[in-house]
Amino acid sequence: MNDTNSAVNKSVVLSPVCAYGEHTTLLDDLLMTRPPEGHGRYRPMTVGEIARIADVPRETLRTWLRSEAFDTLRQAKREGGWRRFTDFEAITIGVYARLLKCDLGHDAAEAGMLISAKMLMDEWANVEGVPYFSDTTFMSDRFLFFWRNEEGQWRAKIEIMGEAFNAEMNERINDTYADVSAFSVINLGVILRQTFLSLLEVQVEKETGE
Repeated sequence: MNDTNSAVNKSVVLSPVCAYGEHTTLLDDLLMTRPPEGHGRYRPMTVGEIARIADVPRETLRTWLRSEAFDTLRQAKREGGWRRFTDFEAITIGVYARLLKCDLGHDAAEAGMLISAKMLMDEWANVEGVPYFSDTTFMSDRFLFFWRNEEGQWRAKIEIMGEAFNAEMNERINDTYADVSAFSVINLGVILRQTFLSLLEVQVEKETGE
C-alpha cells in the first residue's frame, strides 16, 4: 500500500455513548462518510472467514451482527443468498472482537469500533487510483482512551503517540483526582495490525487452497 494522503484526523471524540436505540453523533457521521458500496481490494469474505478473523464462533458473530452499530457499517450485498463482507467490514469487526477481549464490555467495544471505523474512513488514500486504507492507518502508534462521564456513559478518543498522547494521558490522570477515578488505554495500532494480518491469512489460504 502506498500512502498518497496524510491523516485527516489525529483524534476523534465520541460524544457520550447513548443506548443504540438512538443514533449518536458518530453514528450519523459514519452514515455520511462511509466507504463506497461494496468497497474493498480483496475478494468478499464469508461469515465463517470473518469469524476466523475475529477469532469467535460463527453464532457469536451472527449475534453481534444484529446490533445497530454493526448494521451501520454494513456494505456488502448478498451473493446467491449468502452474506459477504468487505475488507472494511472485516477490519471493523476484528477491532470490535479484540477490544471485547480487553474486558471493558460490549458498550466500550462498540464505541471503540465506531470511532476506529470513522478514523479508517477519514484516512482513505488513493492507491493506484482506488480509495483504500492508508499506510498511516496501520503503521501509526495509536491508542484508544476509554473513560466514563458523570452519567456512567462511555467516552472514547484516539491519539497518536507523541505530544497529543502525553497531553491526553495527563488530562485523564488529572481527572482521576476529581470525578473520574479510572480510565483505560488500549494499543489500537497493534489491534489494527493484528486484524489486517488475520485478514491477509484468510485471503491467502483461500487462494492457495490450504
